Amino acid sequence: MSIEPIGYERYPIQDGSTDGSQPPDIQDYCASNNENHDFDIATRIRALQEHGIELISCRDIDPGSLSEAPHSSLHMVKTPTSRLLMEHTSGAKPSAEPQIICLPGLSENIVHKYDKIFHDQLSTMLSGLTVTSIGANAIGIRGERDRASRETVAEERLQITEAVTDGRKVLVVGTSMGSVYETDIVNLNLDEGEPVNIQGMVYFAPAVVSPQYAKQRMLGQFFPQLSIDMTRHIHRQPMRDRLRLTGEVAMWGMQAARELPSLAHQARELVRGTGVEKIERIAAKGYPILVIVGGHDAVGELRMWQGVADKYSNIKLLVLQNHGHELPFEPRKAARKLSKEILQSGILFA
Repeated sequence: MSIEPIGYERYPIQDGSTDGSQPPDIQDYCASNNENHDFDIATRIRALQEHGIELISCRDIDPGSLSEAPHSSLHMVKTPTSRLLMEHTSGAKPSAEPQIICLPGLSENIVHKYDKIFHDQLSTMLSGLTVTSIGANAIGIRGERDRASRETVAEERLQITEAVTDGRKVLVVGTSMGSVYETDIVNLNLDEGEPVNIQGMVYFAPAVVSPQYAKQRMLGQFFPQLSIDMTRHIHRQPMRDRLRLTGEVAMWGMQAARELPSLAHQARELVRGTGVEKIERIAAKGYPILVIVGGHDAVGELRMWQGVADKYSNIKLLVLQNHGHELPFEPRKAARKLSKEILQSGILFA
């Protein structure tokens, strides 16, 4: 089993054979190799072994022209139900708070250079904060399959988030269907007495849909509408950018096709929908919440967000008219927009 890296280089000690077996000293190596590491991710993940969660590989970023951040690395983490990728960008102020935890959309392979650009740009534009992105189960790992329930995913993500943030304040950013897991994780965090110190939340192009409409919108409307959104977005761009963007959309489609078995399983879990009471429970806690949604987004649930924003003053709703679900697509533009709205919202200083 292997990762398909773009822009990543192997450490001298790596994930070993192609079946995913690890060198016996991989965690000791990653925890102690200060020349390559400026953080103790491996030490923190080691604390989760009693839960069946362990680090099985790590890779240093090849800075090249992709990264402005001082240090980035990619980790493969094994859980009792699957393997997942976790990307850690340690910014110019690695100990500053809050630490940003990103939960990407299901089809986002965090090994892909465009996701790497997004993480680096986000860290740079937010004054060097550390950004940790926890990918969807099995996505980006050749041959891996996801069979975890939605509840199990939330539990494992909460355990990983608690470990890697180590008591620091956390800003959780959920993108697209990652926002569904964001909602599940934060509700579970409340159930368990708040082991993660959440400072605020961001829903970026959220796909949080009520159970009543989830199957219709996620399965029936989402992909046709996304195609319309992407086509509209491409045709708005200068002619010199249209061919590049068309190629990137095609690459995304081919990548998603390779992940189809795991995506199909995760989609079946997510079409159960998310009741508004879960959002209201979080809002009632008083967390500052920023919601950025396209006015034409088929899974944006604009009416629901308008209702909870009217009810809770700690929710700031930003509706981008003439946009749909394509908001996260171009990483630099997405990071600039997201960073600007995070800074203007004051959520970092809550």
